[in-house]
Amino acid sequence: MRIVVVGCGTAGASAAFAARMQNRKAEITIIGDEPQTTYSRCALPFSVAGLVPLDRIVVFPEKQFARAGIELIKPATVEEIDTKKCLL
Repeated sequence: MRIVVVGCGTAGASAAFAARMQNRKAEITIIGDEPQTTYSRCALPFSVAGLVPLDRIVVFPEKQFARAGIELIKPATVEEIDTKKCLL
């Protein structure tokens, strides 16, 4: 089974990790349009202000994706999905 998650925000990352928990053998890829992995949007102003380093607001670090066997493609933009090639 191949699973592709579009978006590496909290919802996308959580979906990818939930899919991994349900299927240990699935080929899972997550595609995000930002150079960083999932980070706390609420803490972002504190990071921009220089009060908290960006690496301290990361929710799911890249190592966590790798340990779970989830391929992370970033930064990348999904422009089209060919539903005719998708298998359910």
